[in-house]
Amino acid sequence: MRSLILAGVIVLLILTVLLMLSCGSAGVSTRSVSGIVADNASQSAVSGATVSAQGQQTTTASDGSFALTNLLQNPVVLTVNASGYQSLVTSVPAPAASQSIGELFLVPVHTAGTGTVTGTVEIEGAPVAAASLSAGLAQALTNAQGAFTLYNVTPGVQTLTVTSADHSDTSTATVTVLADQTVSAGIIQLTGGPPPPPPL
Repeated sequence: MRSLILAGVIVLLILTVLLMLSCGSAGVSTRSVSGIVADNASQSAVSGATVSAQGQQTTTASDGSFALTNLLQNPVVLTVNASGYQSLVTSVPAPAASQSIGELFLVPVHTAGTGTVTGTVEIEGAPVAAASLSAGLAQALTNAQGAFTLYNVTPGVQTLTVTSADHSDTSTATVTVLADQTVSAGIIQLTGGPPPPPPL
């Protein structure tokens, strides 16, 4: 009789351990997070950027893409570093087993004594994507919403030259750039035809 009770207890213990192991493995779900690292001014891919999270690290490919796998915590806190750019730390939700988070934009390192210019490019009230802007040596492209940011612009009165992606529409705008500050050029409306000649 004792042997039967002992055998029953052993079987019960084995079943309990197996159940605990099963629950433990089912409760741990890993995630993978992928995305693209891009320059906030030029909207172009940043290759060679380091992306890390939860002790893992990877480097972006030539198209700016990256992927981290076997991540446990949710949300996932990503740290992105690249030469010439400010570090980016961002928390992203990763509810699914595989999550694409789209683009992460890096801001160029600020050069002391220069300014930043923001604004929006439109044509007939609609935002213009991929329009190119320049102010001296600073260059940028508008994003899908027509917004742009020019970094490290020389202080003083600057003329912004704007050209649509197909070079069919152009415009210029004047803005006073302040050292170590951000100023807005507002909404710049594109008009058809070649750009005006430079001032004499």
